[in-house]
Parts: sequence; structure tokens; C-alpha cells
Amino acid sequence: MVMVIDFILRWIKQMKNIKHGILGWCFVISIVLLTVFLYLQYLGARILTLETRWLVVAGVPLLIALIAGGYIKKFKGFGIELESLLRNPIGRVNLIATDVLEGLPVHEKGTYEQLNRLSDKEREKIKRLSFIIGKEDYYGHDAINAYIEGLPYLEYFEIKKSDGQFLYIIPVKVFKSTPHLHGMLERFIRAIEENNITEIFGDDAICESVVEEESLVSIVPKIRENKFGVLPVVSSSGRLIGIVNTQMIESRITDEVIAAQIRA
Repeated sequence: MVMVIDFILRWIKQMKNIKHGILGWCFVISIVLLTVFLYLQYLGARILTLETRWLVVAGVPLLIALIAGGYIKKFKGFGIELESLLRNPIGRVNLIATDVLEGLPVHEKGTYEQLNRLSDKEREKIKRLSFIIGKEDYYGHDAINAYIEGLPYLEYFEIKKSDGQFLYIIPVKVFKSTPHLHGMLERFIRAIEENNITEIFGDDAICESVVEEESLVSIVPKIRENKFGVLPVVSSSGRLIGIVNTQMIESRITDEVIAAQIRA
């Protein structure tokens, strides 16, 4: 009992720190979930004839916070062990923005021709548009705008070297949120030509990436610190192969907690 009280007191002090604050909020969420689940079970609610796995799931927000804060590298409890999952390469996750449209035509006419050749299903799959840094007098704002309008699920602009090496991604919502899209696209084209993406777009341009061999546990704290909650995943050769986001990782951990408890 003394140890529990001591832990709570230390935890309250640590709440002043932002990093520990995340842990605190997740702790609160887990307690709320546990309370709701147990109360419904006490009332005999038919929707919750609780199996142990749901009690375990209630602790998932806290588990994720512990991983994100670097407090734990593995988890073992309630008859399950997640160390193997946490050490799995991030490349095994079903990444988003894996379909990319490359080779934007020089002329606007070519842009429309390329878009018209794509089926509706192909358009829906494309979430990434790539640009080559340093390329001058090539990209046009009208052509880029045509892609934004013609690709309904386009989410990221990728900027890379001529040899395919990843440099940055910029979320398309950065452009869509401005009332002056024409001017923003002009700035974007100038930034590509002059190779000063970060000077113009600041932290809207995501340059940090993770290699596909990195473990899930090493990714969590990095992605938590990202402004947009996303991280590019690159191959061992430095090429972008997809993007991982916070929701994907948290969902993967939750699914594995349930699956591991069922197997136990």
C-alpha cells in the first residue's frame, strides 16, 4: 500500500513535465474505460458480459503512453506478452500512401491527359504525388492544382532527389487550408527550384523518416512528437515506401493485445 501511495505522489509531481503529462492523460483514459466496463458488468449489461480481454483493452492507452515515453520496451501481463510485436519491423505494417503518381507532364495538356487515362479506382488509390528537387521551369501551379482536384484522396506531396532518395513530405491539407492556393503553389514550385523547402514551409515539411527495419517500439515516441502524427517510412536504399500514422500504430497494438489475450 505504501508503495502504491508513493508511486501516485511521484506521478503527480511528474505531471508537470509534458512528456509525463501524456502518460497522465492516458492513465486517466484507462481508468475511465475500466470504470465504465466494470460498472456495466456490475449492472449485468448484456452488451458487456466482460471477458478478460476487454479489461486488458482498457489499459491499452496507458500501455501506448508507456511505450511512447520510453518507460517500457516490452509488456508482459494478463497472460500475454507483446515483446515480439513491439520489436516487429515497421515495414510489416500496412502503410498508407504507398501508391504514388510520378512524372508530372511539363505542359498542362499532358497533365489532363495523364489524369484522364486513370480509372476512378486508380485515382482513389493515389495518395502521394512526387516532385524532384532542383528541377527548373518544369512544374506549373495550374497542373498541380489539376492533380489536387482530380485525385480525391491525395494526401501528400513527396519531394525527392533525382535518384529517388527521399527528402520531404508535405501534407496536401497545408495547401488546401489556405485561401490563396495559387500563391501557395507558386511558392512551392519556387522552393523546389531553389532547393529551400524548409525555409519556405518550415515544420510543415516533414524531413524526419524511419527505416523499414526499425521496430514498432522505436517508432512510437518519434511519431508522437511529430506535428501531423505521421512519419515517412523509407527503404534501406533511402526511397519512400509509404507513410505510417499514429492511428495505425495504436490500432495495431490494440489488435495484438486482444489477439494475444485470446491465444493465452
